[in-house]
Amino acid sequence: MCDRMKVLPLAIVLAILIVSFQAPPTTAEALPITYSIYDGGVHIETENMEAVVSLSTASVTVSYAKEKSPAYYHLSYTGVLLTNSSVPAVSPQPGDYVSSMGKWSLSPPEMASSPYYGSYIRFSMSTALDMIKIPDLHPSEYGLRGPAAFGDWSPPANPGDDYDGNPPVEYPVVKDWGTLAIDFIVTEKSVEASDGSHFSIVGQNELKMNVTVDIRKPLGTSNLVVIQSIASDGPDAGEFMVPDTEHPRKVDLDSLPHADAVMEKMSLSGADRGSIGFSPLDDGGSPALYSWLLSAVRHDSDGSDHEIPVNSFYAGDEGGMIVAFSYSTPAGTVSVLHDPSLEIVPEVIEQTLNFVMEHAVSIMVGAASAVLLSSVVMVLRAARDKDGDSLELSRSHYYRKKE
Repeated sequence: MCDRMKVLPLAIVLAILIVSFQAPPTTAEALPITYSIYDGGVHIETENMEAVVSLSTASVTVSYAKEKSPAYYHLSYTGVLLTNSSVPAVSPQPGDYVSSMGKWSLSPPEMASSPYYGSYIRFSMSTALDMIKIPDLHPSEYGLRGPAAFGDWSPPANPGDDYDGNPPVEYPVVKDWGTLAIDFIVTEKSVEASDGSHFSIVGQNELKMNVTVDIRKPLGTSNLVVIQSIASDGPDAGEFMVPDTEHPRKVDLDSLPHADAVMEKMSLSGADRGSIGFSPLDDGGSPALYSWLLSAVRHDSDGSDHEIPVNSFYAGDEGGMIVAFSYSTPAGTVSVLHDPSLEIVPEVIEQTLNFVMEHAVSIMVGAASAVLLSSVVMVLRAARDKDGDSLELSRSHYYRKKE
């Protein structure tokens, strides 16, 4: 009898959990845009979005602020590539230059307001870039595989010692080739470019990034600058919505080109923006987007500015989806400015949360039934052990059989 009574408190606890799960959330006042500086970067919070910019990993992470969900959407910058290939490879090829990034520095955040943006926060981070030329031997022979080859990489200390007596390989290094700078802005109000601003932004939901590559020492051998990043989400990463002019499609990381393959070029003819959707739903909606204009601004040494097209590529990596942008940089190019952004989509997130809430009771009741059934079986087994009997299950009936 005492063993059977142990089931009752568990049932009561589950009933309380079910009731509390259905309780309506309390209403909180809208938050202004706030920020704090921590040891490795900046934390920003709006009514809808939390964003963390990390200097140590050159990365940005956004999440939904209204619900403390484990879901997050992440973007890390892995470096710059100089190449003459119209479609870059996942791994750098002989003759390419890959960047070695220095330590990132942070400008003090600025909190202000304007008629267009309302309250806003703005700050930037930047790093110096050295360029290292890939030798004529295939880069995979030197361990240069995947996105790590684009980032904070340096040649092996004794490369000749590792390859069966081959002579040491020279890695020409161009010190202080240029800089990579990212200017961040989060605004209270939504703004369209036609409203008088030089760009559009979704207030409270979007972290805009103006990414600039400044060229101090032109090499004259590579016509394309490629900026590479890796997009990932959690805790269940793996699926993305890839843009296509006619048929946007879901992809998983296992199906994408890896290692020595060339990247896939996004089909975006006729569009003015591209975007990658994180964790897409069955109807195609995504709770977060990594988006960008399909044009950039090139500044030349004669003081002129030119709007240039942006080619967009993607590939797979163990850590997420590689997203790369290439820009034409002929002789005389001083800098290239591009404006990607990371954005949450509250409507899609709320749709997902509502679905979970609508099905929570049935899920909890099902779980409670499973636990109760398991507990009954445990009680019966305890009785069997006490009486020295064996208990067998035949179809849906219990019966006793003397040993």
